[in-house]
Amino acid sequence: MAQYRILKDAKKAAKQLEEEIISFGKEILTKSMPDLDKIKSLHEWEIEKDRIKSVIRSAFPSVIFNRDDLNVKHVSSHEFKNFKVENVLFNSILGWQVNASVYIPKGEGPFPAVICPTGHSSKFKENYYIPAQIFASNGYIAVSFCPPGCVGEHAYRNDHFVNGYSGWLNGMWSQTYFIADALACVDYVYSLDYCDTSNKVSITGVSGGGTTSMYTAILDDRISFLAPVCCVSDNINAQFKDLYTACPETFGKGLARHGIETTYILALFSPKRLFVVGGEQDEVFDYKVTQKVVNKLKYIYSLYGKDSNINSYFEKGTGHKYSQAMALEVLKQMNVIQKRTDIPILHNSDDIVHLEREQLSCYPSAEVNMYTINRDIALQLKKDRPVLDNEDTALVIKKILDIDNMQTKIEHTYMSPLNKVPSRWCHKFRDVILTHSNGKKIPLIHAFRDDYVKRPVFLWFGETDTWEPFNRKGPLTKIIGFLERTPIKNEHSVMSVNISGLGELDMQHTTYDAASWNRIERILTYFSVFNDRPIMAYRIRDILIAIRHAKKFSNEISIGGYGIGAISAIFAALISNEDISKVIAVSPIGSYEMIATEPSFNWPESIMMPDILKYTDLPSVLGHLGRKAVCINPKDAYMNKLESTSSDEIFDNSIVNGAKIIYDDDWENALVKEICSDD
Repeated sequence: MAQYRILKDAKKAAKQLEEEIISFGKEILTKSMPDLDKIKSLHEWEIEKDRIKSVIRSAFPSVIFNRDDLNVKHVSSHEFKNFKVENVLFNSILGWQVNASVYIPKGEGPFPAVICPTGHSSKFKENYYIPAQIFASNGYIAVSFCPPGCVGEHAYRNDHFVNGYSGWLNGMWSQTYFIADALACVDYVYSLDYCDTSNKVSITGVSGGGTTSMYTAILDDRISFLAPVCCVSDNINAQFKDLYTACPETFGKGLARHGIETTYILALFSPKRLFVVGGEQDEVFDYKVTQKVVNKLKYIYSLYGKDSNINSYFEKGTGHKYSQAMALEVLKQMNVIQKRTDIPILHNSDDIVHLEREQLSCYPSAEVNMYTINRDIALQLKKDRPVLDNEDTALVIKKILDIDNMQTKIEHTYMSPLNKVPSRWCHKFRDVILTHSNGKKIPLIHAFRDDYVKRPVFLWFGETDTWEPFNRKGPLTKIIGFLERTPIKNEHSVMSVNISGLGELDMQHTTYDAASWNRIERILTYFSVFNDRPIMAYRIRDILIAIRHAKKFSNEISIGGYGIGAISAIFAALISNEDISKVIAVSPIGSYEMIATEPSFNWPESIMMPDILKYTDLPSVLGHLGRKAVCINPKDAYMNKLESTSSDEIFDNSIVNGAKIIYDDDWENALVKEICSDD
């Protein structure tokens, strides 16, 4: 398939957005994170500790700290040789139910407790029920439960990559569900009269369950021992380098900007007993990186004089799993905290019971899930959010994007020498490269009539390469009057521009993308949220740079785009309202609310605007643009064209304020009419 390229280095162009996001993440993390080795006193660390903990608490919605009454419901019981299992349901947040399998030791008790969050799988897998059996056989109440999504009992409409992602739009970080369930488990064991909480409780989990354990431990003072297994790394040396698509709950919005990553989350648990576990053959988490994290943490523990409270164990020949040997090592550490070191550890692999799914099933209600919670929050926000004027809306959008901290200065402009640009009938198509932000490039084609008369400029931001909208009498040729010997009515010159992540600047796959859940656009979106500078910020920044370039050729500038380019153009028009006369958005999503209120969506993740539904939405932005705004064929969450009858309510206020909403199967003709009209 033929392509038109302006940039010489195709691979560099494809890696440009990736490198910009990652380099920014490293920069802000390095700038903001404390150097643990250089903290001079315990007092200095405690001040920093309070700061980090405050930031992390604020990353979660307040509902996580105001959980529902447990309302415990017994489901079933099963007796085994060394323990019994009680399956119970109890409330977490917003009507969500925890499906807890409680492993209870034989004997009278009371017994100490350990919470065992499951990784991104289910409590029905050996990786999770075997450690719980080992703990229960040695005198601990062990509580295991399924995480949202995955293959457990909370799979329905709790897809991390879909429903978890959508929560960012309304401020509901998906990590909330994981942590709320673990916190509710702590509430539950504290409610048991046969649970010994005199030395508080322990928490341990593998992979995603380890991440849940870490956050829960620093948010709940009732936890005295933490053992994260096969989950400890650091963002700079691992995730930013590796490009593996971890789940969105691992990326708290803006935590990078505050210098917070795994090392510093674990440091908050000091001086309590911490036991970091890994496998030397772990396919996901490099144990050598984990060791480096532990070594950094040892200094913090030394400030308290609690050097013996941090330990680690790395099992030879073991990969990404919670092995029996790991569980036994964790048990030894728990026994120190619970003052049970004089009790011999019992373990015989032959006593491990293979548990069937029905022996652990709790059958939680599926009526409440991430989708319904996202939907309800989004609809409530729509009712409650204040009506902002144009200026305040622009300020909110700029804050979400962090756009005021991005460079829009053009460092260098390359334009093909005019004497080397051949005329095609009466027009020229000139390659242009705008260099900005320390060498980043924006490619564009500037198409104009070769009489060089100054005309209005139309900037187009499509999803394909810069040539495609000209190709074979494409819509942009009609706007420049191509093949017409005399200028057409309201003829424009046109700049077809590729912005970050689109066209020539489309993202390059990572080889991890061979896995079904891995996608380069997905992980870069998550990084950008973690950095508090979403991918949309880079696109809108590029548009502002292109507008700056266009102003050299005309004082009358209109902008437009298709799909992602259309969404970007709408926001750019609001920010640069005084510089443009019209914005024409072809096939944008009708509203971000559509993603938050549907169980799934087909739009690329990179359109994410975190927290936007707290303040505004696209129909409101169109309304603020008023008569300058034209929206052609808006789409729903599944990228299907909205019908005019079903979308009237969505755009009522937009239309009242002068925006035009057009439904036309021939969008190209509609675009040309709007650009070349007298409006």
